[in-house]
Amino acid sequence: MRIKTSLISTVFLLSGAYLVLLSYQYETQLTHLPLISGILQQRQEARQEAKIHQLNIYMIRDYRSLFDSANGDVNVNMDDYIKYFQLITEYFPTQADSYALLGFCYAHQNNIGQAFENYKKAFILNPQFFWVYYDLGLLLWYSGNSSQAASLFQKALLLDPRETLSAIASSKVYRDILSGGKNPYDILQSLRHGYEQTAVFIRMIHQGLHPPQNFPPLQFF
Repeated sequence: MRIKTSLISTVFLLSGAYLVLLSYQYETQLTHLPLISGILQQRQEARQEAKIHQLNIYMIRDYRSLFDSANGDVNVNMDDYIKYFQLITEYFPTQADSYALLGFCYAHQNNIGQAFENYKKAFILNPQFFWVYYDLGLLLWYSGNSSQAASLFQKALLLDPRETLSAIASSKVYRDILSGGKNPYDILQSLRHGYEQTAVFIRMIHQGLHPPQNFPPLQFF
């Protein structure tokens, strides 16, 4: 009886796999037909609208706390930010900005493992974004990896700042953050200060100094 049951289960599994493969091949062939192609396009658009609707539900309207955390406030609750940025990475997995912001939020929660993981994803997707180098360098230095931190800081200084400014300007997430801040924010001045600070960090590491007790807060832009 066990053998018979096992055989039946195997047949069902194989049949199911065959049907999935057949349906995939069938849909692929149908995409070449104008009418079917239009239907499939409408279905894709409907899925995209559903994603945007879901994002709108969780969208953050007030980013003042995020700015406060970048100014050194350690009492900011990051849960809502993390939930929203995670949803963006799930729906749009090739956008570096959301991973960088997730890394910032996790680091603020002292979840260093998740911070590193998301910063590295952002780094892979956009290796020209200054603030990822800056934040990763600070985290490494704070963790005792001063040589790796110095290497990242040195690479950061070689980056063209226009690439970072362009990435921020083209990002809807960053534009939303700017519009949800409590005061006008000077991105250019912040970036200039970041480059200056990075040069200071490199000199401190080369002098064998440890990170300052009042450690500079991480930045998202």
